[in-house]
Amino acid sequence: MCVFSKKTQIALLSLGYGIVAYAQHPGPRSFEVTGLPDSKEIMETLPAGIGFLILGIILVAIAISHNKDDGTPSDDPVDKIKLGCGCASLIAAGVCLLPLLAWIEFGFVTLISVVAVLCAAYLALHWIYEQIKGK
Repeated sequence: MCVFSKKTQIALLSLGYGIVAYAQHPGPRSFEVTGLPDSKEIMETLPAGIGFLILGIILVAIAISHNKDDGTPSDDPVDKIKLGCGCASLIAAGVCLLPLLAWIEFGFVTLISVVAVLCAAYLALHWIYEQIKGK
């Protein structure tokens, strides 16, 4: 006996196909081309990346907090410079944290692949169970 209704089973089946299609990325992923960085590379770029990240968030928060009361942006050029510098710092943080991002992408791709295999196994076992039960 299945705990899901037919409508829910069809929804899960269609969700499973989307995950399988996403897990079968046609080209090489970034960590396959460049290789995964070791901990030394990550530790070299981590302080700079976190520093840029904190600086960017602070500058963007300061620039946004100086908005007018009605919610429109301030016309003060200093606020626009702070916002621009904050955004540039956030971009620099992203560049500095690319070695760490390769590991995050690797983990995400692995997780999606495992979920796709589990969905396929569940659907196959459910189909076999329904075939046996129906006879």
